[in-house]
Amino acid sequence: MAMCFVCGSDVNEDDCCIQLYDAKSSICHTRCFACCKCRATLTRMTYQLGVVSKKLYCERHYNGSYDNEDGSYLKELRQLKAKCLGYAVARRKSSTAFQIQVPAEACNCARAHNIRTTHGYWVECWDTGDEVADQNYDTVNGDTEQFRLTCYDQEIYGKCFYGCEHWNYFTDDDVLGPVTVAVKLDIIANREYFRILIRNQTGISHGLLPIGHLTANRYDRDDVMMAIGDAIGLNPPLRMAQLSFSSPADELLKLDQVFIKSELKIGVVYIKAEQTSEEEILANCEHSKAFDEFLDVLGMRVKLKGFTGYRGGLDTINNLTGVTSIYTKWKDIEIMCHVSTLLPHEAKDPQKLQRKRHIGNDILCVIFQEGENTEFIPNSIKSHFLHTFIVVKPICSNPVTFAVSVVSRDDVPAYSPPLSDGHVFQKGAKFREWLLTKIVNGERACYTAAKFARMQDRTRLQMLEELVGGFQDHIVSQQARDMRKLQSRRGSWLPISYCRPPPPLGDLIKDRFEGYDQLSKDFAIAFRSRKLCDITFIVGKEQVKMHGVRAILVVRSRVFQEMLYGKVDVSTSPIPEPKISSAPNSPVTKKSFMKIGGRKCNSHHDILKRASSEGSKDEPPNGLDSTVQTTSSLHNLNSDKTKTNFTMSLFNPEKTKLHKNQFIVSEFDCDVFSVLLDYLHTGTCSINSQTLPGLVCAAEYYEVPDLLQACFDLAMHLVSVNTVCPILLKLERYLSYESARELLQKILATPQILTEQLLHQPDFVQLPMSIMQHVMSRDIQVAEIVKFNALLGWAKVYSHQHKISKVGIMNNMAEYIKFHLIKPADLMRIVVPSKCIPSEKIIMSLAYQADPDSVSDLQQLGHGSDSDQESVA
Repeated sequence: MAMCFVCGSDVNEDDCCIQLYDAKSSICHTRCFACCKCRATLTRMTYQLGVVSKKLYCERHYNGSYDNEDGSYLKELRQLKAKCLGYAVARRKSSTAFQIQVPAEACNCARAHNIRTTHGYWVECWDTGDEVADQNYDTVNGDTEQFRLTCYDQEIYGKCFYGCEHWNYFTDDDVLGPVTVAVKLDIIANREYFRILIRNQTGISHGLLPIGHLTANRYDRDDVMMAIGDAIGLNPPLRMAQLSFSSPADELLKLDQVFIKSELKIGVVYIKAEQTSEEEILANCEHSKAFDEFLDVLGMRVKLKGFTGYRGGLDTINNLTGVTSIYTKWKDIEIMCHVSTLLPHEAKDPQKLQRKRHIGNDILCVIFQEGENTEFIPNSIKSHFLHTFIVVKPICSNPVTFAVSVVSRDDVPAYSPPLSDGHVFQKGAKFREWLLTKIVNGERACYTAAKFARMQDRTRLQMLEELVGGFQDHIVSQQARDMRKLQSRRGSWLPISYCRPPPPLGDLIKDRFEGYDQLSKDFAIAFRSRKLCDITFIVGKEQVKMHGVRAILVVRSRVFQEMLYGKVDVSTSPIPEPKISSAPNSPVTKKSFMKIGGRKCNSHHDILKRASSEGSKDEPPNGLDSTVQTTSSLHNLNSDKTKTNFTMSLFNPEKTKLHKNQFIVSEFDCDVFSVLLDYLHTGTCSINSQTLPGLVCAAEYYEVPDLLQACFDLAMHLVSVNTVCPILLKLERYLSYESARELLQKILATPQILTEQLLHQPDFVQLPMSIMQHVMSRDIQVAEIVKFNALLGWAKVYSHQHKISKVGIMNNMAEYIKFHLIKPADLMRIVVPSKCIPSEKIIMSLAYQADPDSVSDLQQLGHGSDSDQESVA
């Protein structure tokens, strides 16, 4: 007897069944022949069989490419929970409690490297192969080799997500604890992917997942995040991350930057021939000429007293830790060396604590080993922190040549660049590049060792708990605000759990159900199907066709009512003034609320004039008399303590308007107008930094105050230093709208925007002059010479684009530069050679710096001179 492929029950001869040829000729009941996701009935022509899940899908939910090479990250997501739990258990144990697999790069014969075989350590092999070596550096100009640094996982969010449109969700999982998930849509090789980054206590998981691998609606972010959460097995489900005091993206970036180190301290130990004990090694006070040659490769010798760079725990005031040391700054990474022979020591101290307290607390140590037959013993220097050693031996003085070996603890993985060319290097730029890359990558590799990984796990867990707690507190406070709005909203009832008294009286109370969410979804389905759409808009310069429902737009907007029906009547029925659920914050929004809410009669003068001029035949022919008559009736109503209520004349439309099915919209771009139509039809829309400037003005133009208020509320969450220039470029087109001018002032009033980083944005030089005047008039927290250089660069581009003189542009913009705050050397070296600033202004600025009383007209010195007198020395 056969079994049903779906339900697993027996299939009798009398049962209706269907043969499945691509499931090893299995059969299933007709009642079971349905999609496992949506339960839609399938047919032989439409059903699909999952390759891995072995489940039936309709065409919409079919995921037929689980097993190809691109589906590996989906498998990794499914194994993520178990893997993270395994990491947590392993890191809680001691390194001796479990067997650690030795890396493939380990050498079987440590004596060939002059390193004594020691339990708990492994030695890197020389013969890693040319293919491995080629993967770790790129040849530039034939001679110089640029080696690659190991990338931090914490750098991925800043490079791939921050500043781009993406989603941040969070949850406090029952097993993993706090978890954050960031998702972004990427297009690689003309194929769409979800780029996913997951943070939890044990680290970061990052990968690309083809869109087709998720059985979710790609346009519904909640559906996408639910599918990702189901793949991982998160409980409770993911929720959107929001904060009232900051942007979630900024807080997540700060969390990652805690683990990105740009400052390193390393030990450098000199060992003479035949020295093996810690006391002998740390007692060396002098070193050889070969060691000086090696220190020249490693960095430059600096005096510690008064040193302003990274000091690595050394004293830079009283020379208590030596007079000089070796320091280098390479690829924005500062490295301070604790050189054993340069650190002070006392002859009476056998343990040499003054030296060991620095070298013993380093993670990586460079050993300079003298003597041909002397072996280095990794555990000769007792320390809980030293995890990897780079052993350097001088083998020739002409040319200066070094042999290099690497030995690390068992729980430190192999790190690049590998040893190659017989581990022998000549002194030069190539060896320095290789050595510094090896040092930085070795330090980063040690962070994955059990001791340091546990420290990072504790720090990451604490920070994630605080961040996720902030997300949860925001949701609770938002729910409280929504409840207060619900209580103040006229005509609505609270849920029964909030207002019901104890039984049995509670059984007598009746509630009113309000299904706004379902109503919005139903309207969205109807609008997107286009079957009910009866009008078409020709939008923008591209003349893109967009469709809408006339009746919905008429109800939602008075401007659309005039466009599509043709009239607005004034009814004088004594209806009380409707209450607004929340007071609008923006002045423009307040005006929009007054226009549709009947707050002031005077604010509707233009509407009354248009309505009265299109009135019935009984109205006077003189438009002025009609307006006066209507205003008089309104005053009579006010005397009776009633309010004017504007309603749309849906019963007397103009026939010419009804017969017209196409309308031209030239004021806004198609992407902005599309978002507006989405909101008017469904009550929801997505607002991003690209559509924000136009959407604010569209909400003002079409009198949609709730959307206008939402745009102003979200503005500061969408605007950052990386996105402000494109937003300002789009705002310049809409400056005729009051809302655009208000949004511009709100953006430029944010201190986080007015920084030096703004002046270095690629789109800064593309800003129009009107916007540039607004920007430069603000108090940007940079030196005046930096502001001048940025303005000069902008003027070059602007003069080239508009074919006008750069000198004339700079003369107009010079008032925003405080030349008297620029150093005289910079005035003569930068400002004067530009030939854009009149010499009189420069001479006057120099005179003011010499004697402030010698200049009577302070306004000629630049913008804000009066307030800056005290800041000039």
